[in-house]
Order: sequence, then C-alpha cells, then structure tokens
Amino acid sequence: VGVQASGNDGFLEMVDAAAAGGRLFSVRSLASEFPYDPADASLAYAESYSIVQFILNRWGNEGMAAILAGYQEGRSHDDVLLQAIGVD
Repeated sequence: VGVQASGNDGFLEMVDAAAAGGRLFSVRSLASEFPYDPADASLAYAESYSIVQFILNRWGNEGMAAILAGYQEGRSHDDVLLQAIGVD
C-alpha cells in the first residue's frame, strides 16, 4: 500500500481522465454541495484544486488575494470573480 505525500497526489491525472471521458463537473456545481459518492467527491476536490492552481498560475497571489477579499466581503461568486480576475 502506497503512502500519499500530500492530499492532492494524483489530482491532475484524475482531472485529465475525467476530461477525456467527458465527466467533469461544471465549475458552478463545485460551488455547491460536493457529491456524496466518494469517487465523485474526490473528483470534485481534484477539480477544485486544479481551478485554484489555474488561478494562481494565471493571476498569481494578487488574484487569489482579491478573490478571497471579495468573499470576505460577502459578495456573490460571479461578482467576486468578475471584480478580482475579470471572469465569471
């Protein structure tokens, strides 16, 4: 039995496989309750992780800080993302 080095080992491969199979969750659905099924919940976490990594790679710490500040102000998902990084 292997030991995970971190909680996100295999996430990239999981997301790639789901994308190839047309099984990705919508970004909007990830903002609600995660699936109950353990495999689907793992995929939802993997997708969420990949989205965060994408934001950090594209907009850096400044973009992520702007997103977090918007959420701290209690704004909606679409409003936060539009104001912080220009997408919804």
